[in-house]
Amino acid sequence: MSFLTSKVKICAALVALAGVPVAASAGEIVLKSADNAMVLTGELIGFGSESYIILYQGEALFVPASLVTCEGQDCPSFSVQGPLELAQNTR
Repeated sequence: MSFLTSKVKICAALVALAGVPVAASAGEIVLKSADNAMVLTGELIGFGSESYIILYQGEALFVPASLVTCEGQDCPSFSVQGPLELAQNTR
């Protein structure tokens, strides 16, 4: 079992033990690890604290965004508003 799969299962177990009530409010998304060893399909509930929150097999599952990519029309978009300015090296 890979480290990533273990981490996600631990997150799922903690959420299940906490008895987090959920109300689905968005559509289906697919979360994939970089090596495609883990693929989760579920209903997006929210995004917070750098984690996707999905309804997966009837439970709320918190998946760290840094470990997966999100596919689907209902994935959160991270767009930048306004012009970007590059920091200059002051050395």
